[in-house]
Amino acid sequence: TLELYNEMMKSLEQNLAKVVLDRCHGDGSSIQDERIQILNSFGDSEFEITEMSMEDNNPAGDETDRSNDSLYYDIGSCYQNKTPNHHPEHEMLKKLCRKLETDCQKVNEEVKDLQQVVWQQPHKIDKLHEEMVENNERMKELEESNVRLISECKNMNVTLMRQCAQFSIHDDLIETIHQENVDLTNTQHVFTEQTGKIQNIIEELVNELRLHKSKLDETDSMKTILTRQVNKLNERTVELQEENEQKTEQIEELVKKMETLENNLETNWSKYYESTQNKIVAHQKLNKDLKQIVMKKNVVINMYKKEIKHENGTEGLIKKIEQAERKINLAMKKRKEMASRTENQEDSN
Repeated sequence: TLELYNEMMKSLEQNLAKVVLDRCHGDGSSIQDERIQILNSFGDSEFEITEMSMEDNNPAGDETDRSNDSLYYDIGSCYQNKTPNHHPEHEMLKKLCRKLETDCQKVNEEVKDLQQVVWQQPHKIDKLHEEMVENNERMKELEESNVRLISECKNMNVTLMRQCAQFSIHDDLIETIHQENVDLTNTQHVFTEQTGKIQNIIEELVNELRLHKSKLDETDSMKTILTRQVNKLNERTVELQEENEQKTEQIEELVKKMETLENNLETNWSKYYESTQNKIVAHQKLNKDLKQIVMKKNVVINMYKKEIKHENGTEGLIKKIEQAERKINLAMKKRKEMASRTENQEDSN
């Protein structure tokens, strides 16, 4: 698409140079008729016709010595070896597409990292589950052992109490038995605390898994939004391409009409100049035709400036049009001076 756009811009610059500088019409018809003819050629668009002063559009230092007086000189070399300007909106679309591709790659990398984390969590959970099962089994064994010990202690206590009742048991033996019971109770509390910690760890892992799942859902929704934006940008690119093709066809039609105007100007004025005996009248008609050419040339230039500004303002192309406009004014000024010198010479003779 970018290569096609560059070729279209190059063709536009070449045709624009030919239309603005080489194609003018001045067969003596009225300005209103010419304006109607140009408007009919390009639809209902309105063009502002302004008469530009030749002296105002001739900046100092732009005069050149030309041996050829002809109004129709070729400045096509001004447009040679010039790279066509890229379309700013097209460049913006390209940058935005590249940014979207980069964001998609980052999102895919984050998804892969999250998947790795999620894949590792089941192994940790299985391991913790196995440890919890082992601890539960050990706790059951300890509880059974504790029950047996308690039962044995009770039996021992009963036996000791009976023995104490029968014999005089030392207080130290009673204290030792009591301490053993306390130790067994503390051991049971320790195992209960460990079981609570294991349950808390399992709950934290479950919460982390839920958080990772929500991030994956957000990533999927983001990918959907990015896909929609890319589709919209592609549709806009196709619309711009179709608009450029239509404008290219309009420019080609304008070139053909300006070629016809040029041929009429060359033929009509040359025949008139050769057939008339009064050269002063001929030069007066030349000056009138030059004014009409300036007005027609302004219509064409203003039209192209309007089209170019509608395309987001290609400043380089506008400068080339203004430069061509100054050169046309300079050539017309020299032709007018030549006509004035000829008229003065014939008056003096």
